[in-house]
Amino acid sequence: MENEQANKRKVSTIAKRTSIAPRYGKLLFRFVNYFQPNNILELGTSLGISTLYQAAGNLNASVTTIEGCPNIAKIAESNFEALNIENISLHVGNFDECLSVILKDFEKLDYVFIDGNHQMEATLRYFELILEKVHDGSIFVFDDIHWSSDMSNAWKSIINNKQVSLSLDFYQLGVIFFRKGQAKEHFKLWY
Repeated sequence: MENEQANKRKVSTIAKRTSIAPRYGKLLFRFVNYFQPNNILELGTSLGISTLYQAAGNLNASVTTIEGCPNIAKIAESNFEALNIENISLHVGNFDECLSVILKDFEKLDYVFIDGNHQMEATLRYFELILEKVHDGSIFVFDDIHWSSDMSNAWKSIINNKQVSLSLDFYQLGVIFFRKGQAKEHFKLWY
């Protein structure tokens, strides 16, 4: 019984620890609303709050999101239904097992939000896999880029990738752009 209690978490605790802060959620909304991507991929649905911000930015976009925990995914799904947002497709599973399968459904990806496994090796592995679907104009957003030294190192490696032309460091969020012919630039912004 004690072990069972240790594995239970309150929704309020999950929301407090894993949900995106409203100011960053609004930033995600603005990115999607301004750039109007058609194909959106999110790694790390959690309760679906960041998913909703992004899906609302372009209701005509196809939003595919992946969550590892089935119980949390059920809560996210009920949040999507409660707000009547219908452009979201939720997949449940381990990123390492389902990401490559899901990527087969995409010819290209316009916008990607990575907010799942916060370890350097995993973040770089997902980045490399998704990189195969990039096109001129794709945008990738990474959450918690300075959460640990491991994530800071992953962010440094990502912005140094030869295909990345522009990066924006909002401290919590990192945004990269792929634009052929544009000189490589990196900006740190106070937000």
